[in-house]
Amino acid sequence: MGDIVRRGDSGGAVSSEMDAALRELVKMGLGFTITSSKRRSSRVGSRHLTFDAIDIGYINKNDDHSLLKFFFGEDFNPNDKSNIGQIKMTPEGLAFCKKHNIRILDERNAPGGPHFHIEVITE
Repeated sequence: MGDIVRRGDSGGAVSSEMDAALRELVKMGLGFTITSSKRRSSRVGSRHLTFDAIDIGYINKNDDHSLLKFFFGEDFNPNDKSNIGQIKMTPEGLAFCKKHNIRILDERNAPGGPHFHIEVITE
């Protein structure tokens, strides 16, 4: 069973769509670290303001990467940034995203710190 950890996150709520996706990931035994969910302030248009996004951290030694390996393959190393903009999803990961109407953005070069952003597609 993977560990679900919150680090630096206020413990904010998520939308029912995001909650359904997270619950299924937990049932699958996948671990991950939530570093951001609902925010009181963010850039205009951010899905964090509408409960529709979370950020997944990976840089700490104890962060569980099983969720990232599910989406990007067993050999995926999130600390190897040479593949930014080139990673491909596994067929299972892609099917999961379609089922839950979510997308994953690779924000390992984000100014606020490296992470993966998962959001509900609302447009």
